[in-house]
Amino acid sequence: MSDAGAAAVVEDAELDGDRLAEEIDRLAGNPALRGRMGAAARSLAVPDAAARVAELVGEHARRSS
Repeated sequence: MSDAGAAAVVEDAELDGDRLAEEIDRLAGNPALRGRMGAAARSLAVPDAAARVAELVGEHARRSS
């Protein structure tokens, strides 16, 4: 998601309370960035993903029994 611009990544080694607050402030203070990130996330979405996963689980369960 980060490669598509839909998420921000903070490396574990950098993450502490101050760094998290900094990232939250950056996002909270930039509506245009949040809009771009939202659009990027929507472009990656699979609207019926839950139904597809449920179908795959059902198929696997029927084969396994």
